[in-house]
This record gives sequence, structure tokens and C-alpha cells, in this order.
Amino acid sequence: MTNIIQLAIALIFLAETERGLVPYDNKGKLQITQGFVDDVNRISRKQFTRLDRLDFGKSCEMAHIWLNHYKPLVERKTGKTMNEYDLAVMFNVGMNGYLRGDGAEYRAMIERKLALLNPSDALLVALNRKERV
Repeated sequence: MTNIIQLAIALIFLAETERGLVPYDNKGKLQITQGFVDDVNRISRKQFTRLDRLDFGKSCEMAHIWLNHYKPLVERKTGKTMNEYDLAVMFNVGMNGYLRGDGAEYRAMIERKLALLNPSDALLVALNRKERV
């Protein structure tokens, strides 16, 4: 079974390739801010650095830690089981933004990118396989 957080990270990467560079302190393929790094360090007691945002492997590790931490908190508050799209949106707008209902544009960006993929693309195959389970 595919890990929902891995699918969410793939969706984040897909969306961020459309956005390109943003006019903030976001860095790397997942467009991570220093505030995000600080939050992950607080959660995990690890010491990721500003430069780790540029390392795709470390960025994915940070995203996994952050999503794994906030997913159960949001699910308890909303009473709803989050899917990979919800997690990708929460990654973009933050937990409080997600709880406010922010992120419709980000979700639409993900949908636009998915529509451009070949049906045999590994991400689409994984998403479709998950839906059938």
C-alpha cells in the first residue's frame, strides 16, 4: 500500500514545478521556508539547516516529519480523515490556513498538473491504485 504522505509529497513537488520561483524566502524543490525548517526542528529535535531546503532528500524528510506531525492534529479537530490532496494543501497554507479553508488555488494547481500527465505516469498509477483499494 502506498504511503499517503509520500503521495502528498509527490503532489507538492508537482505543484511547485508549476509555480517556479516565488517572491519569498522559499527554497528548494518543495519551496520550504526557514520558518518551516524551524518548526520541523522543534517537532523532531533534529537540526536541519537553511541549506537543507536545497537538498531534495532532506526536504522530503522534513515534509514527511511535518505532515506526520500535523495530520493527526487536524484530523482530530475536523473529524475528517485527510487524503493526499488535503495534506498537500495543508503543506502549502499551513495547519491554521487549512483549518480556515484556504488552499483552493493550490488544489486547482495540483489538478491542472495531474491533467497534463500521461495516464501511465507512476504518480497517476499510484493515485488510481489507492482509490481502488
